[in-house]
Amino acid sequence: MVMPKKTLFGCLPQKGVDGDFKIYTDLEVIMQSIYVILNTPKGSRIWQPEFGCNVMSYIWDLLDEKTVDTMRTEIENALARWEPRINVNNVDVSISPYTQGTVNVTIEFSYAGKDYSKNMSLSQTNMSDISVYSMHY
Repeated sequence: MVMPKKTLFGCLPQKGVDGDFKIYTDLEVIMQSIYVILNTPKGSRIWQPEFGCNVMSYIWDLLDEKTVDTMRTEIENALARWEPRINVNNVDVSISPYTQGTVNVTIEFSYAGKDYSKNMSLSQTNMSDISVYSMHY
């Protein structure tokens, strides 16, 4: 099955090579969507108060297995509800052994018949940002 090409002006605007706003396509649209979902706290959109994910609210809790499980569930539920174009295969949340107050998240998902993995780091020191370290496909 051939998926139609989807385009989007980025939710996080960047300049393209031509100096105009970059237009995101296909997988880039999905990655933007995941970023927006995980970085939007529930209740921050007045017209859509249930949109988003409260995963960052747990980063200030005691980082133990219970908190990690809660974060994993929050991510899984948010992506299942707000990004129907993907099938989430696995969400792995683990406490970083190298940086205090940081958790590492890997989201494995299928889109358009292919499997992808998105790695990110959530940190107490940079609560409003999710850093994407690598993406494999």
